[in-house]
Amino acid sequence: KSVWICWNADKPCSAKLVVMQADQVSFQKSIDTAEERQEVLIEGLQPQTWYDYQVQLDGGETQRGRFFTAPTPGQPMLVALWGDSRSNPEVAELIRKSGAALTIHTGDIVRQGGSGPQTWTKEFFDPARDLLRNIVFYAVMGNHEYSGQPASEAQQTFVDQFHQPGNERYYSFDYGDIHFCILDSDLESDTPTKQSGSEPWSVQSPQYLWAKNDLLSSKAKWKIVAFHKPLYCSGHSRSSREMRLTYAPLF
Repeated sequence: KSVWICWNADKPCSAKLVVMQADQVSFQKSIDTAEERQEVLIEGLQPQTWYDYQVQLDGGETQRGRFFTAPTPGQPMLVALWGDSRSNPEVAELIRKSGAALTIHTGDIVRQGGSGPQTWTKEFFDPARDLLRNIVFYAVMGNHEYSGQPASEAQQTFVDQFHQPGNERYYSFDYGDIHFCILDSDLESDTPTKQSGSEPWSVQSPQYLWAKNDLLSSKAKWKIVAFHKPLYCSGHSRSSREMRLTYAPLF
């Protein structure tokens, strides 16, 4: 029943967001503070409904975007999962044409996530702009998102690009009949202190304890867990032994 709409401008500017349903204005908000990145929470939306929106920057207008709210239980839906795109616009265009209302990127969104916002703009937001403004989007951290910075800084750089639930690296949400649980398979700085007596991939780690509680608490018909490194893979050295030993028994 809610969605965050986020955008980046070329320079700090004021903005106005207008959301429409069936050509009738259902929400609008003006942001007088001049900033490059802005985000607005839209609440009270109807399920299984198309909404159009437009962002006006310093009085001008951007292209319109659209999003489809989550279907009611029992209704069919199309979800697109993709990963390792790293600035490949063809993949984003195929998903846009598929008609999916929700997409999850499973990591390695850019080549070197720690290189700064210019890398994200050049390798992801610009190539995928037609998709991103017309779909509900969630992201997973991959090893390339950790590249170029110390782990804690890379995590903050990733979080700064989106607006996602929880701590924005591992989180969950419901969409129709599905409960999605998102994990960080390249987790580094989530390592507990030595005093706690646990290792980053142990069943006592913060992420594991959170995931266990999250999955056991959900009553959804379907549960889908998404993360970057696979538990099993035919490719040499591509699977994660740590993830497999820790999470496979839980799944």
